[in-house]
Amino acid sequence: MASRRVLQFSPYPIVEPITGGQKRAAAVARMLGRVFDSVTSASVMIGLDHRHHGSHDIGVGAGVVAAALRSGHPDLAVGRAIVEDRTVAGRVTRLLERVRPEILVLEHPFAYAGLKPLLHRVGLRPVIVYDAHNLEANMRREAYAGAPSAADEEALSAIEALERELAATAEVVVACTEADADVLRGWGADPILAGNGMDAPATTPAALESWRKRLRRDGVTHTAAFVSSAHPPNVDGLLTMVGTGLGFLPFDTRLVVAGSAGERLGQVLPREPAPDRCPHLGSVTFWRRVLDCGRVDEPTLGAILRLSDVIVLPVTHGGGSNLKTAEAILAERPVVATRRALRSFEQFGDFPDVYVRDDPAGFRAAILAAMTDRVAPRTESQRLLTRELLWQSRLSAFETAMRHL
Repeated sequence: MASRRVLQFSPYPIVEPITGGQKRAAAVARMLGRVFDSVTSASVMIGLDHRHHGSHDIGVGAGVVAAALRSGHPDLAVGRAIVEDRTVAGRVTRLLERVRPEILVLEHPFAYAGLKPLLHRVGLRPVIVYDAHNLEANMRREAYAGAPSAADEEALSAIEALERELAATAEVVVACTEADADVLRGWGADPILAGNGMDAPATTPAALESWRKRLRRDGVTHTAAFVSSAHPPNVDGLLTMVGTGLGFLPFDTRLVVAGSAGERLGQVLPREPAPDRCPHLGSVTFWRRVLDCGRVDEPTLGAILRLSDVIVLPVTHGGGSNLKTAEAILAERPVVATRRALRSFEQFGDFPDVYVRDDPAGFRAAILAAMTDRVAPRTESQRLLTRELLWQSRLSAFETAMRHL
């Protein structure tokens, strides 16, 4: 184990990782702990978003939160607050002076907006490692369909400038997909490919029984599981590929929504119509056929996946690669996915229990087929390939690079 002081900086805490980004950062932290004897994981965050955090996670004040949310790009605003907000800058400065990192690992580019000037201010020049979860500016431009406002374009240009600088100057640059790696090469990087993975889904007898009881109570025999944060590409994909009319599902079947995706869906499809408005039929019928579980713990999530008849991955846009794809394949349940959801997981598209559909009608038909088809079991070689989705395998090239720093 190398004797180096490492500071890992993320836009969120990783004490109890829930979202895909948190899970990747937590897996990277575990990898760093295998290589170096002194690893500190820290974040500057909007505290309201994260109930569980550690002693090195710094929450920004109400004024920063309000400005960040108004900006539409809170991660960039929080990154800038690292140097622009006196209280945050003071706390981060004290952290830097205490840890005195020799290696700085950045999860996403945002914190570098504030960390770069602070590092100069305190006289530290650590080796920079950039773990590019996505190409954020490109992904967000795609979401705006080429027509961002002037304020949004300023933010996107600032994000891209950070990404380009880190690609050109970081000692180690890590990409999640080959497509992202190609862009990073164009910006001067020699990136390592370390795709997203996942821990094998795990549950407990108590969680399994609790989930079975809920299904029985609600008269549900079959389920299609959609596990997602409120990340727009995932939620928008569900509305596009599955739609709001869930009458195509058998009467005893429910779409199970696990994660904060239900919060965003509730904004798009009101659960209760306003008193002065006629209810939108699609919204009413949608929520009658949905079990919205909200954010769940890992044993409950494992139970939802294990007892599902099919897992749906309806991603239609966005960059990077989807950790939920690895999670679904590792769960060894039938999967219906778009080609975009299989980005960097293309080799799993010909598995007997993976249905790949890119048109909404075909996607819905595949959900029904996955519930009733008698598919062949995975071959031994396919089972071995599935094991490569575990984090230790997916981050192996990243770990090797760290050992050679």
